[in-house]
Amino acid sequence: MLSTILFLPLGLGLLLLALRASSRKALGFAALAGSVVTFAVALVLYARFDFGLAGYQYEQSAPWIPTIGAEYHIGIDGISLGLVLLTTLLVPVVIWYLMLRLPESPGSLLFAILALESAVIGVLVSVDVLLFYVFWEAMLIPMYFLIAVWGGERRAHASLKFILYMMIGSLLMLVGVLWFYWWQHAHDPMLGPVTFNLVEWLKVNSNPTSRIPDSKQEWMFFFFFLSFAIKVPLFPLHTWLPDAQEQAPIAFNVLLIEVGAYGFIRFCLPLFPQASLHWAPVIMTLAVINIVYGAVMATVQRDLKRLLAYAGMSHAGFMMLGIYSMTVQGIQGGILYMISSGLTGGGLFLIVAMLEHRRARRGVDDFGGLAARMPLLFFLFMVMSLGAIGLPGLNGFPAEFLVITGAIRAGLGTHPIVSPWYGYLAGLGVVLSAVYMLWMFQRVMYGEAPEALRDSKDLDRGESFSLWPIVAAVFFIGIGSAVFTEPMLPAVQSTIESVQQGVPPEVVDVPGNDLTPEGSIP
Repeated sequence: MLSTILFLPLGLGLLLLALRASSRKALGFAALAGSVVTFAVALVLYARFDFGLAGYQYEQSAPWIPTIGAEYHIGIDGISLGLVLLTTLLVPVVIWYLMLRLPESPGSLLFAILALESAVIGVLVSVDVLLFYVFWEAMLIPMYFLIAVWGGERRAHASLKFILYMMIGSLLMLVGVLWFYWWQHAHDPMLGPVTFNLVEWLKVNSNPTSRIPDSKQEWMFFFFFLSFAIKVPLFPLHTWLPDAQEQAPIAFNVLLIEVGAYGFIRFCLPLFPQASLHWAPVIMTLAVINIVYGAVMATVQRDLKRLLAYAGMSHAGFMMLGIYSMTVQGIQGGILYMISSGLTGGGLFLIVAMLEHRRARRGVDDFGGLAARMPLLFFLFMVMSLGAIGLPGLNGFPAEFLVITGAIRAGLGTHPIVSPWYGYLAGLGVVLSAVYMLWMFQRVMYGEAPEALRDSKDLDRGESFSLWPIVAAVFFIGIGSAVFTEPMLPAVQSTIESVQQGVPPEVVDVPGNDLTPEGSIP
């Protein structure tokens, strides 16, 4: 099933590219049907997932480049499960919306969307580190063309800036991958044959004879850190984000999944535990800056897309704060925040696209008075905005609560340098998010309607149908977040145990340290 989820979108995209002379309607329905099947298979995979196991499930392995130990090796655990479901849900939503206004020859656009889906899923399910890197690089190609070909007036500048940032990060990661690959057996041949298998890599720091010294580990960590920090993006490496999201088409905006934060959980924490523990206060400080700076910048924006881009930056700060609290609650909250932010962010970008279609503009001041004229849009917009704020009962609340709880708990024990004030300052970000979200909602929905909008019709059936699946998920996660937190718990505990095994005993035995076995149980 996992290979089906991984390659079905790409295979369908290639077929649509070959049949691009066919009618728009036929191509659109074929893409929609394929993406719905992919989501259905992902739901079956979730239904059969064993919530009690920490390791990878649905594993598949086959030789790829045997001479260097690289394999086609994929699997899924509780950390990646929710993100795979999110990706496979958002793609049919985007395609349904685009079917309402596809270009004359949509084959290339649909191929880019479906290829991006396969690449993102490949990043999430790769167990072989070299395979992960290949999918990471492949992900950038459709993202670049989505901006450069189907973007706005300044798409050339935005796409060039985006690809330069991403390529620099990718090259740095490649250096880190090759350095770790060389190290793993150069210092302990007893580890077995040379491999890119992530599970085997985790054994390096658990073995005292092969453990990477602090100085070298911090350099390796640095290469991975910069690559993932650019993708998150983490302050001050964020400047590509507002330009890219402002100029990008709706498919890019909705499908910008937080794989950068995923990389920190999957690689930086377990592979470089001492470096992660040492730099945790710095990263948590940058995360708080992300939260506050992104929220403040969102408050002063007049372009709706730029406002949502900075809101996404603020949300990314919550993810990083939870991950580097290195507590069960914090990491669970960080992962749940990736899912929640993807839902509400995608929904809000869809709403902005619908507004822009009616007004041919997307400035905050270009709208007003829509609450009475468009009651359905009013309701859907309100749900998305309140979900992004973290209203209890909606998806953002459990994620924010877990992150803040984990950050405060980290300040009370995980690391003697970390302060519980990180969690308190994150609470300030929640207040600021209410400021910019409610300000945006009020300006768009209330006040006097511009002349061009006085005859605007409410959302039609096609437009509203693209938002209802997201709204349902927003309520579902808000009420039943355990559906995602329960399967991720064993994998999160296993990640924390990898950190335990990779740090010196005198660090693990700090009284009250959340890296002790007792602290790793919620």
